[in-house]
Amino acid sequence: MPRMLPLRGSSACRALAVLALVLGAAAPGRSAPASAAATALASPENDSAPRRNRLEMLVESVGAYVERFQAEMEAAVLDESYVQLLRQPCCRESRRPGEDSLLAWQATAEGARPKGLIARRQLRAEVLLVRVSGGVRVGFRDVYEVDGQAIQDRHERVRQLFLAGSAESAQALGSINAESARFNLGQMQRTTNLPTLPLLYLAPAMHSRLRFSRGGEGEVDGTETTIVEFREDASPTLAASAQGSDMPARGRIWVEPASGRIRRIELRYEPGARRVMNVWFREDPRIGVLAPARMWEWYEKVPLDDEPSANSYQRAWPADLEGLATYSNLRLFSVDTSEEVGEPAN
Repeated sequence: MPRMLPLRGSSACRALAVLALVLGAAAPGRSAPASAAATALASPENDSAPRRNRLEMLVESVGAYVERFQAEMEAAVLDESYVQLLRQPCCRESRRPGEDSLLAWQATAEGARPKGLIARRQLRAEVLLVRVSGGVRVGFRDVYEVDGQAIQDRHERVRQLFLAGSAESAQALGSINAESARFNLGQMQRTTNLPTLPLLYLAPAMHSRLRFSRGGEGEVDGTETTIVEFREDASPTLAASAQGSDMPARGRIWVEPASGRIRRIELRYEPGARRVMNVWFREDPRIGVLAPARMWEWYEKVPLDDEPSANSYQRAWPADLEGLATYSNLRLFSVDTSEEVGEPAN
């Protein structure tokens, strides 16, 4: 996934800057930024009126759902089991994302390394949403175990900072997020490989910067959905290359048409080296929205300059990176008026 540009020396990223810009432009007394996205939904020559109106209503429903998702998930913490693979370059991404047996969690290290596999890593972490400056909610990861070895001096630090809710705690969470990113395989900065990131693109404030279209019908885990395609159509983009250049995103969402609930989202960054992320969501009785179930990611041309697992020949070529994260044990937390930590909700 492309790098997000840092702000004010913290882990706050370019995405937050763009969202703040958009939210400021849409504030009372200011008009929302115009873009081709609004035209794509409103122009008669693009589609028939009934079909256009159905798409517009579905997009509005998705935006409302994303706001509800962020509000409800702000009180939640998830356990993450995350497997990453570095391989010698291949010709294409997997057609069955996340189904490679090497991505399955292993209780113990197994045998010799398969041909073409440069490195494999298993991470355990807690993942949560945190409100930062401007009211934007962003995901954070706190890694507490790497390949079976516990990270020292960690005592529920994310949870305590999360419950504190102060500007200082947000900065500290950013430091933890950046620290956790150093456990990722490959010499590529990745602090945005989080299951909640793709939903930033679908927040209502972003709709005028996207072009939407219908993508047919599809089934996700036995549920019939409508597929909506989107493409980022404004600058600056949420994501940037390592050199700071715009990286427009495109993607697809699998949506329950009656509710706007998102069952699956796919996010891509092209041209250049391909970066792909897929996130699936599922029912959880402890929360009123669909919770992240798993995240699959695939990147090509990942540099290996200083990767200790690679030999000198392998370091001369970029690698492919594939990862699968699964989520479980959702807990809800609250803070009472005395700022004491409440019990997890049942």
